[in-house]
Amino acid sequence: MNTKLRFILVSLLVLALVFASGCGNSSVSAGSEDSKDTLVVAVAADSGDLNPHGNNSTSLSRVKAQVYESLFFLTYDNKLESLLAADYRWEDDVTLIIDLRQGVKFHCGGEMKASDVLFSLSTVQNGPQSTVVDKIDFEKSSVIDDYTVKLVTKEPYSPLVTNLSYLPSAIFSEEGYKAANGDFTKGSLGTGPFTWGEWVSGSSQKLNALEDYWGEAPGVKHIEFKVISEATNRVIELETGGCDIAYDISANDIPRIEEAENMVMSRWFANDTIILGFNCQKPPFDNPKIRKAISMAFDREDVWLISYSGTGDLPVGFIEKSVPGAVSDIPLSPYDVEGAKALLAEAGYPDGFSCHITCNTSTERMAISEYLQNALKDINVNLQINALDVASVSETLTVARTHELYTWSIWPATGDIDYALRVFHSDTPPTLNIMGYSNPEYDALVDAASAELDETKRLALQRQAQEILYEEYPVIPLVVRERLYAHAPNVKGFADGSSQTPILKTVYFE
Repeated sequence: MNTKLRFILVSLLVLALVFASGCGNSSVSAGSEDSKDTLVVAVAADSGDLNPHGNNSTSLSRVKAQVYESLFFLTYDNKLESLLAADYRWEDDVTLIIDLRQGVKFHCGGEMKASDVLFSLSTVQNGPQSTVVDKIDFEKSSVIDDYTVKLVTKEPYSPLVTNLSYLPSAIFSEEGYKAANGDFTKGSLGTGPFTWGEWVSGSSQKLNALEDYWGEAPGVKHIEFKVISEATNRVIELETGGCDIAYDISANDIPRIEEAENMVMSRWFANDTIILGFNCQKPPFDNPKIRKAISMAFDREDVWLISYSGTGDLPVGFIEKSVPGAVSDIPLSPYDVEGAKALLAEAGYPDGFSCHITCNTSTERMAISEYLQNALKDINVNLQINALDVASVSETLTVARTHELYTWSIWPATGDIDYALRVFHSDTPPTLNIMGYSNPEYDALVDAASAELDETKRLALQRQAQEILYEEYPVIPLVVRERLYAHAPNVKGFADGSSQTPILKTVYFE
């Protein structure tokens, strides 16, 4: 084969491997497998979809957050920073003026304008993450000029700015969205440091650095998220050089990692409370007495020690105690088997009943489920375990809704306790209000608190709302989680982020 023909064929092969977005390819071309321009990250799940406003559990958002950006950014230590917004100001109690950063380019071409911002946010209200924008009155909101947008709320709503730091409020190209007929798989429409690359669902998902990213250039040119469902296998992948970072390490693997020369442990405390939840719309769990009986039938400290080996913390309330406004001075129900049996009898189940728990297959969630299965026998509750992969658990809980008991987590993803409290609000979509809990008095208190600009009064209303949770137990707090990661020694710049989502543009190889 002559040199010219060989060159043409090789060039065509390289082009075939590069992901071409639906509205233009702005990404760096793919590198070789062994290139240190590629950061390989072992994860439990890929993004599930490419929609920033779609399913947004922690596992899925960790991929999406590299591609999409919001107006603001919440740091790991809960500090609000400007991102796509340059500045903001409240014109009055219901009018927020946002000045946009200029020169921000979409992956598919074109500069971000105020019209894109208003369009993106208005699109959220029709999806599963509508909670972050449901207080905005879009009929009264408007574009002031290309780089200024006015958001008007239906009533005073103090958490709005922090809501706009959450990934579901990410900004994307209106032109690109319409060209793709609303199909996010037909283009890379975000503004983030990376664009979508090749994706083999359930196996691997690749991202490519954006050549003309508005901010500082990412430290690597490519990221590959390698899906490995078992935590221990992710550690093995890191140990043997198959990846550079491993997410969601099992507490059982901490000693092994800390003793190894080729692995570095990275531990970050999270205000993320693992809970045992109930389908409150399904008998017998629609009865608060049943839910409280379950909460009294096992020792929460045992759950913490057995499932998470004492990492993280033991919860003292429904919302993690470090969150401003969280109530932590009311005791959770005590471990009391006889008291639990009495409550079951009062609720009409003196002989117990059978039910099932839905959980993912992680070491920790399986340990929780197996412990509960054994403990609930003491009150004649026969618990069956329905263990599924991460994506299937999300589908079962939020779409099919066939669950009875389940394990999940609750945290103030926007940085404000209002988000965590709204998880229990009747108007919240089932993607968040998985338990299907409904209490008009609770709803009214949460709504009144979010509209209250006086901080003292707001905290008092939020306390009253949490007192109802202590009475009705729509969920049972189990463990305050610690985020556990591990990485190779030559990986630098890695840090956890808001909503336990590391932003990988700062990572580089030494």
